[in-house]
Amino acid sequence: MKRTDLILEYPGQIAITSCQTWWCTEVEQVFKQLSSGSASAMSEYNEKQVQQITDLITCVRTKLTKQDRRKVMNIITLDSHARDIIAGLIANKQTQSDCFGWQGQLRYRWDPDAPLEDGSKGDCVINICDAEFRYAFEYLG
Repeated sequence: MKRTDLILEYPGQIAITSCQTWWCTEVEQVFKQLSSGSASAMSEYNEKQVQQITDLITCVRTKLTKQDRRKVMNIITLDSHARDIIAGLIANKQTQSDCFGWQGQLRYRWDPDAPLEDGSKGDCVINICDAEFRYAFEYLG
């Protein structure tokens, strides 16, 4: 499914949380590529981010409901911040996932082993520096 389709198909909170989780997953993958010798991985990812923002700008120029327009605009704002974070990592030559430029961000991830009250497992968690919090359905939009 195309990212813009996912954003339009799901309610704002789900779309935003999914986008944040996927962004963090992609950045962690980029750090692994950097450690494996792919020196241009972060710059290539930054180009992908610019394209994603361009796709959302194209989407927001179409006929959307007021709610969908607001949702897309919120994600453009979050994506622009994410693009600037990656640009800062590139400018400061930060190539390790434990650098403060990355650790100081709210990093969403899916933890398949996080125990739930009903005995099942799997939950969204948010990390910043050395703190970890369960996603508690906060709405960013």
